[in-house]
Amino acid sequence: MIAYVFWHTRLADVSAPAYESGLSAFHRSLTVNTPEGFQSSTSCCFEGLPWVRASDVYEDWYLVNDFESLGILNDRAAADRHAETHDHVASYSETGTGSIYALEAGAPVLDAGFVYWFDKPDGASTATFLKEIRPIAESPGRALWRRQLSLGPATEYCIRSVSSIELPFKFSLAQVKRRAWPQ
Repeated sequence: MIAYVFWHTRLADVSAPAYESGLSAFHRSLTVNTPEGFQSSTSCCFEGLPWVRASDVYEDWYLVNDFESLGILNDRAAADRHAETHDHVASYSETGTGSIYALEAGAPVLDAGFVYWFDKPDGASTATFLKEIRPIAESPGRALWRRQLSLGPATEYCIRSVSSIELPFKFSLAQVKRRAWPQ
């Protein structure tokens, strides 16, 4: 399973409720008219992220089976039955960047209340690092995601969790406050 993660901001003259309503409509459209290989999606707002210069940063997660499914989602998200809702919310957007992540451990957690963004510590081998971090992410209600392709600045790893966790390493970590709205 892979996820396309898209970070975006709204235009200054667009209210948060209007933007969020448009986002919700687009995500509902994908659920009703599901493109092949699409599993689910969600959107939330963070009070800033280190790699996006804005106070409110919206983050969308689109879960798909594989890269072929991502291509289908890319082709269909702004076309067919989704064009109207996509174009509406896109007209309210100011900036956007994204990355593609693969599920490394655990089960997908789209309604995570806690999100931890980080890179592997300098000098640590990937195998050693993953051996240490995987057991933490394999607990119920947690998922470890590893960046596959970066379309802009973002960290290499992300843990999404329904509960707060203590990570066993010391390095740059972005833990951000998440705000969701009824979708």
